Amino acid sequence: MFARQTTSSFNKARFAPSATLALVCGLASFAAAGDCPGAGTILTEQRISNTSGGFGGTIAADSFFGRAAVAIGDVDGDGVTDLAIGSYGDADGGLARGAVWIVFMNADGTVKGQQKISSTTGGLVGPPNNNAGFGYAIAPLGDMDNDGVPDIAVGAYRENDGGANRGAVYIIRLNANGTVKSQQKISSTQGGFTGPLLNADWFGTGVAAIGDLDGDGIIDIAVGTELDKDGGTNRGAVYILMLNANGTVKAEQKISSTQGGLTGPLLDNDRFGNAVAGIGDIDGDGIPDIIVGAYRDSDGGTARGAAYVLMLNADGTVKDEQKISSTQGGLTGPIANTDWFGSSVAAIGDIDGDGVVDIAVGAQQNDDGGMNHGAVYVLRMNSDGTVKSEQRLSSTTGGLTGPLAVGDVFGSAVGAIGDFDGDGIPDLIVGAMQADDGATDAGAVFLLTLDGCESSGSGPVVITTQPASLISGPAPSAVQFSVVAEGAPTISYQWRRDTVPLSNGGGISGATTATLTVTANSAAIGVYDCVVTNSFGSETSDGAILAVRPWPCLADLNQDGNLDFFDVQIFLQAFAAGCP
Repeated sequence: MFARQTTSSFNKARFAPSATLALVCGLASFAAAGDCPGAGTILTEQRISNTSGGFGGTIAADSFFGRAAVAIGDVDGDGVTDLAIGSYGDADGGLARGAVWIVFMNADGTVKGQQKISSTTGGLVGPPNNNAGFGYAIAPLGDMDNDGVPDIAVGAYRENDGGANRGAVYIIRLNANGTVKSQQKISSTQGGFTGPLLNADWFGTGVAAIGDLDGDGIIDIAVGTELDKDGGTNRGAVYILMLNANGTVKAEQKISSTQGGLTGPLLDNDRFGNAVAGIGDIDGDGIPDIIVGAYRDSDGGTARGAAYVLMLNADGTVKDEQKISSTQGGLTGPIANTDWFGSSVAAIGDIDGDGVVDIAVGAQQNDDGGMNHGAVYVLRMNSDGTVKSEQRLSSTTGGLTGPLAVGDVFGSAVGAIGDFDGDGIPDLIVGAMQADDGATDAGAVFLLTLDGCESSGSGPVVITTQPASLISGPAPSAVQFSVVAEGAPTISYQWRRDTVPLSNGGGISGATTATLTVTANSAAIGVYDCVVTNSFGSETSDGAILAVRPWPCLADLNQDGNLDFFDVQIFLQAFAAGCP
């Protein structure tokens, strides 16, 4: 049950830039200028595992439940956000084929129910090969097929399509009970992907929905390939995939040491692409941007790790970049050797109320409290991709009670969940995939509610005002449909008629804005809706019907609203032509 723990009374306040607050009794003092004391610390936590949180499934030893953990939207329609959790070591059907759990949540953070998707259950067609690692990465895709149920992308980083351990990504459309309705595999041999991939590239180590990069109204994705060999051994890469509505690849752009505009430089064994997340439009150019983990980067010391904030061009190439590590980007850390900062990455929304999306980065081998207990850094960001301030969450700091044990690797996954507890502050999911809850390395996930300062828009898209149905006519006239949406910037819009995306022209304007203007006539009759997208995924508005009244007078043959000579002329012409 979520219940507020101690927090300073001013932690939820928004301060004007000029405000100054001093607490006299020797407790604290600060000059506001955008400060948000306590932002990123933990208020409450709920553990979900074999032994906690009401989870009713069975997680076997070495399942690594919590390697991926994301909020995917309300699958079962009860008004509560649900989760997808990866368990890439699951042995259903064969050794380490992997699984994904769709976890239906209660509002208090406990589990209401669950549905497993694997080689043997949940409707997955395939199946993945042994050691495929299905569930190693997961991304929410919004409602791709417009059936009212959110969909997901799943990485299987050691799939053997085309060659050993090349990897694959599954685009999975869900039913409301969490089973698979349909799927599209993207690999060396399927889904329109050209690559090319090489053996042991591990395509699918990271998967992220990044928003609509190419402006076609369909969400696009980024896929990490952490053992890609461009430029050197295991330097890694990320593919930006522009998708078709059926989940196949329409176009692609690789980002690596040798292509895509990345200056880096990447070094051998950096493993760039082990994790990837959409961050929205951090630089305000109207194009979504991404974060990429490189957990074996050695800035400042061996395998300390790094994360790259990449500002993208519309074609998926890199316009600008900012590295965050022990030696650059404003991170104070400290990060120790082999901490693996960048094990996981997520954009979590604006936690400090400054209008800039903030991020969480896992350091799963951090030794706070014990060897490989793990940690997560909540990074409060500047708009240039540097770190403004930070809060570490671990066994020894940030309010985590855990408990964590040696080798739990807390931070193996981080995921945004929006404002789960309704206090206006974005919250966080964290995986600890080697926690021994109920079995060795079975894994666990923590749902954490965070402290911070309220912002007007953070987290996934929420449509607050739906478009209304209209009746027009009979004379042609301009009508408007509007939506109002909140969420992390930047939000994009794509209006549709009868599920077909609209473009400006021919009586249509505002097709990619919050307000659509339509010239109402017989050709415009239909059901209109709007696909609203940000870096967390897409939401589709309710459908609004446009109806056009028929002309009331049958003798008004030219339908101009008047009975006059021109109607007689039309009649005489038709009569002369032999029209009965």
